[in-house]
Amino acid sequence: MNAGAAGTRFFAGPLGRLGELQAFASSGTDLVFTCGMTGHDANTGRIVRDLSELPEALRRHIPAGMVIADIPEARIRAQTLVALDHARRALEEAGSALSQLVTLRLFLRDMRDSTAAASTVKAVLGAGAPATTIIEATGPGVDPELDVVLDAVGARSGGRFAPRHVWVPGMEKLTSGFPAATVFGPYVFTTPVSGADPQTKRIGATRDPWGAWSPGGWLTSLAFATSGAFLNSAPPSCSPPKRAVTSRSSAPVTMVRAVCKPVTLK
Repeated sequence: MNAGAAGTRFFAGPLGRLGELQAFASSGTDLVFTCGMTGHDANTGRIVRDLSELPEALRRHIPAGMVIADIPEARIRAQTLVALDHARRALEEAGSALSQLVTLRLFLRDMRDSTAAASTVKAVLGAGAPATTIIEATGPGVDPELDVVLDAVGARSGGRFAPRHVWVPGMEKLTSGFPAATVFGPYVFTTPVSGADPQTKRIGATRDPWGAWSPGGWLTSLAFATSGAFLNSAPPSCSPPKRAVTSRSSAPVTMVRAVCKPVTLK
């Protein structure tokens, strides 16, 4: 462990070769942050490609029937399990735990793997899954064998605050089954949402004269209203969210994710 400015501490973690180049976790007064975790085996440094390469302690999170039915998804499930276990070990080394997560981000090479990755995370974390962001992140030079990178933020065990997950009835389809928000003391972390209809998940868009898809004005308004609904279930003094980036899609979609701090604390 090394100490930084203003009481920040950096942890190499218990992951051997994978922790040689940078700290695997850092902690402040209330929160612990991990770096990006991948599906590389901590002992060999090789990326896992199948559930059979994992120890039983990790494989047990995936029901046997699911493995048989979803053989094409075995690789993304295996890498997600390993990356999440790396996050667990780094968090515990720095004084937190998976049960103390306040937010989680998954960066996928192919967004078509999002359902398998999300179901794997929820199989491990259960009701303790926090507000979660899933993003497609790829480009030239990306290792074609690397399917997922994830990072996590957890509360320090025994700290001043404890995470509280907020669910908004009827919005589960837009949040992929994750909480609408996770409240941690004075902060609120939200799961990103689009302007899709909460029940059908359909996006409203109109064609411009040049044939390109463009979101209607109501799309942005609905996205903000949806995020506002989440925040209304959290501390009422939370400031409005800022606009986020547009996702990659056949029809551009405004995605809203808010991390905010109440104007006044009670």
